[in-house]
Amino acid sequence: MQYKELLNSCYGCTVTNPCKPIITYKSAEVIDSEDLGWTQQPVNLSEELDKYNKKKDRFLFYPWGVFVTAYCRRDIWEYGILKAGTDYVYCDTDSVKFLGDHPGFEKEYNKIILKKILKACRHHSINIKRVCPKTKTGELKPLGVFEFDGHYSKFKTLGAKRYLVQYSNDKRNKHPGDIVITVAGLNKEKGAEFIKTFPDPFKAFKDDLTIPKENSGRQVATYIDETIKGTVTDYQGSRAVYEELSCLHLEESEYTMSIADDYLNYLLGIREADRI
Repeated sequence: MQYKELLNSCYGCTVTNPCKPIITYKSAEVIDSEDLGWTQQPVNLSEELDKYNKKKDRFLFYPWGVFVTAYCRRDIWEYGILKAGTDYVYCDTDSVKFLGDHPGFEKEYNKIILKKILKACRHHSINIKRVCPKTKTGELKPLGVFEFDGHYSKFKTLGAKRYLVQYSNDKRNKHPGDIVITVAGLNKEKGAEFIKTFPDPFKAFKDDLTIPKENSGRQVATYIDETIKGTVTDYQGSRAVYEELSCLHLEESEYTMSIADDYLNYLLGIREADRI
């Protein structure tokens, strides 16, 4: 998990917008104006990009990150959606779900991606073992390949990275009959425990469903800009004086499901097209 977080952080640095607006704050104590508080000023994109690209200390390139996801989208489209045809049901950045069995998709794509990885390792003089880690049991897990997640008896989605599945009794499934929830920003284990408390989890899994804070695994950050000082006592009874100019407070928070407007309009458009 730590290496995954490190890799995600590196990717996040790559796609950080180099042309950010200028943020200013005007206080009533400093200036007598109606235009108080936080304001944003747009920047000249051409000038900012030119300055960014000419920086001698620049070591990242924004299009690198953009094309990482662009290539992923292309591969999912070419090897997943088009191969599945009318059986296609759902996809996001790293998964494709469809009706029936399409074993050719997985085998064909993995063969191509492994060939590319091997070529890249040779070009950059990287040991191939670095991109083919093993699990605790010694199972080989090459990076970038697709794996069979399982066969579902039920599937429901409320948009990208928001879906609920129930595994069938298919012998290929590791946990037959289990219900698994996947929602970006929601803890999988705690979320599944909560959704299973409903008589029909798939009916409960809908827009406006609120998951209590003790089941969400979600935290809300509150930024405190004022100086705070006092004494704190640890679990052993030791006391210490603290004085912080600013700090961050993390608090458990509930999670409310909501369908994005764009996705809702897309679904309504499909329904309208079917009527026509």
